[in-house]
Amino acid sequence: MDHKDELLYITPDMVLEAQGNSKGWIYKVDEPLKPSEYASCSSVIGAWKVDSNGLFTGEVILNPKYRTP
Repeated sequence: MDHKDELLYITPDMVLEAQGNSKGWIYKVDEPLKPSEYASCSSVIGAWKVDSNGLFTGEVILNPKYRTP
């Protein structure tokens, strides 16, 4: 798996999050966060769109400001 594939990979945690957040976006960050913490702009890899059934639509917006750790 090359670097871009790693960035685009949908993790099992993302799938679980999508099931509870239908008709929205799931954001992937490169660092674990506590519920009270916010991600820095440069740690957000991108956003994945979720449909009304909690499934990924295939629409992805990668963050141009993302910087690998």
